[in-house]
Amino acid sequence: NLGDIMVIVTRYFGGTLLGVGGLVRAYSDATRAVLAIVPRTQRVIYRYITLHVPYADYTMIRRLLEANAAVIIDETFAAAITITVGLPADQAATISKQIDEYSAGRIRIESAHEYGII
Repeated sequence: NLGDIMVIVTRYFGGTLLGVGGLVRAYSDATRAVLAIVPRTQRVIYRYITLHVPYADYTMIRRLLEANAAVIIDETFAAAITITVGLPADQAATISKQIDEYSAGRIRIESAHEYGII
């Protein structure tokens, strides 16, 4: 499965000596050759949430986030710790529920409606 891709083939000769079918084959072959060698990366869609965490729960929450492939976007240390985190979108509800269950409501979760691709 490939997505978010564009291939540009440049011709330096303007004729159609190959014929229309020959040009299509030439462009297709060039595209296949590029796709065979281009590096691939997998992109993950993340849902952003903000957590308001008491200091006593910080270490455990960090472990939970790291175990679930969360990406820490920002942390602010004040009276409580505020963590903005990106969660894989397909796991965001499950991870949020785990956080809520672990903290018995001590950690306030603000769910943002923003998504990002990392």
